[in-house]
Amino acid sequence: FDRRMLSVDSPREEVIAADNNRIEVDAFLRYRIIDALTFFQTVRSEENAANQLGSVLNSAVRQVLGEATMVQIVREDRVKLMTRIQDQVNIEATRLGVKVLDVRIKRADLPRQISEKVYNRMQTERQREAAEFRAQGAEQKQRIESKADADVVVLQANAERKAQEIRGQGDAERNRIFAEAF
Repeated sequence: FDRRMLSVDSPREEVIAADNNRIEVDAFLRYRIIDALTFFQTVRSEENAANQLGSVLNSAVRQVLGEATMVQIVREDRVKLMTRIQDQVNIEATRLGVKVLDVRIKRADLPRQISEKVYNRMQTERQREAAEFRAQGAEQKQRIESKADADVVVLQANAERKAQEIRGQGDAERNRIFAEAF
């Protein structure tokens, strides 16, 4: 039998995390045949081993990720979770004459329907925020225009008052000149 590292790709499947979020997980494992006799007696071929290890991997992924939250799976504890999955799969793998060398989660995504709902909710939220900003801008515009209009009225009134004063002074000067002349 082959002594090289062999791999098993798990089909993409939906897992429910501890916080009740649905996640589509795509995982794979790498293994090596360590006991050819046991391997031959239990599974007989690499194809059968791949099938059995695939179902063991799926089961371990469901169990381990089902105990973790979405945040732990996606960000915080991904390496620890993969190690736990590997340890769990190795228990069954030794019975088959193989040793699992590595387990990886290729992808952990929200299901398409949920992703679309999340994106739609995000888009709606951004549109609401944009409308709120536009409303605040319109309110500021109105305030600025009102203040400018009030300032114009005050400036015009002051200018008119000043013009009246100057006109009055001019009329007084004119009358004084006429009075001196006659």
